[in-house]
Amino acid sequence: MRSDSIESVAVIGGGPSGLAALHALKSELLFKKIRLFERKSEPGGLWVYDDVPEELPLLTSDKISKPLDAPEHLPGKYPTKGYPVGFKSPAYKYMESNVPEPLMSFSYAHIKEVCSPKSVELLGPNHPFRHIDVVRQFIQDEFKKYSDMVQYSTSVERVYKRGDKWILVLREINKYNDGQDYWYEESFDAVLVANGHYSVPNLPNIPGTLDLQKANKNMIQHISSFRKVEDYEDMKILIVGTGISSTDFVSDILPVVQKPLYVSVRGEAPRNDFLDSFDGNSSLSLKPGVKSVHLSDDGKHFNATFTDNSTLEGLDKLVFATGYIFDFPFLTDEEIVINENNRIENLYQHIFKIGDPTLSFIGAVIAGISFRVFEYQATLVARVLSKRASLPSVEEQIKWEKDLLEKRGDVHTFHVIPPDFKVYYDDIVRLAGPANGKGHDLEPFGDDWITILNNGRNLKLKYWRRN
Repeated sequence: MRSDSIESVAVIGGGPSGLAALHALKSELLFKKIRLFERKSEPGGLWVYDDVPEELPLLTSDKISKPLDAPEHLPGKYPTKGYPVGFKSPAYKYMESNVPEPLMSFSYAHIKEVCSPKSVELLGPNHPFRHIDVVRQFIQDEFKKYSDMVQYSTSVERVYKRGDKWILVLREINKYNDGQDYWYEESFDAVLVANGHYSVPNLPNIPGTLDLQKANKNMIQHISSFRKVEDYEDMKILIVGTGISSTDFVSDILPVVQKPLYVSVRGEAPRNDFLDSFDGNSSLSLKPGVKSVHLSDDGKHFNATFTDNSTLEGLDKLVFATGYIFDFPFLTDEEIVINENNRIENLYQHIFKIGDPTLSFIGAVIAGISFRVFEYQATLVARVLSKRASLPSVEEQIKWEKDLLEKRGDVHTFHVIPPDFKVYYDDIVRLAGPANGKGHDLEPFGDDWITILNNGRNLKLKYWRRN
């Protein structure tokens, strides 16, 4: 074996992207050590429901997710630090997938064709969406195939390069149920980051929100803490954001809230799904960006001022439907930079660190067709690490990023794949090359995929428009 061969690979994250990574790496029949670390006690990522949601952090300018300082002496046992920020899932009990089958599945393993009774009432039998429990069970059943490679209740606290090796500082959370965490280091030749991007909320800096939160923390929430419709009954609500999570949320709570339901539009116009679902709906009132908020005189409500200087008074709850940020607290800016616009810098194809492909990211894209995009990215990474596939020169990788920056701009939508599905998937297929007996060939992006996505969206519109 050549001295520059990759023998050991670490995977961070036990959701569907981490699962895709395990499958692709094992299929290479090459790596001597493959280890996946998951901070929860079970696999599934956001598809593992948490009854009690994450508490919204104080709305200061400080970074929400921060790395822990490792003890000076490793290995060793130290008083537990508990679970990190973003540990709890943003899912709710009746959540359904937004990506239609069969694209929601991996091409080599499919989610069961089971539709929840509630969804059948709304969308008809044999629709292509899957309930959270069905998806979670699929992921957990697949993970059983790799049980010898996975370590749960383990938080990756630091990842850095020492010579040619990647060092992971690991914390086994309350390992012996004695209030102690076990800290230690482990080294690898390569690291795949697959920790998802639906953990840490994106929270706009709106003047007055911190004072409002301190006065009554229940007045402000991020949509990630939504659990049941009844929590909003008879409330006067202001929602910030018109993305797909807002569209789902509005369609669900609309029957029970005070009318109209107010929605603040970030940018020039609502997103397409939102607009197509609620345009002309008299139960909604669209407002421009929020300029400031402040507590009402009665101390039980709040008022909002908007960028057009219009105001609303007597509001009960402010809900941020503003998405999430990429978060890799275990990596410093020496390894990778997430800039102020929530763009991961210096990545080729949204996957490889330019100049060092031994650090890669699975799922660092937006609207890329989950879980299928994880499969394609992981397959490419595994073949590059096994040297069955190669990347273009560093100069060409830099040019790829520069060209996309010129097209998209240095904005959070840099990592959005549509409308360039075919270009992106075809690039991955071309770079990965044929399976040649290891793993499977990646199917080219076809017109049938667009048909499946469009048909799925039309069904979702039926759901969103029901109220």
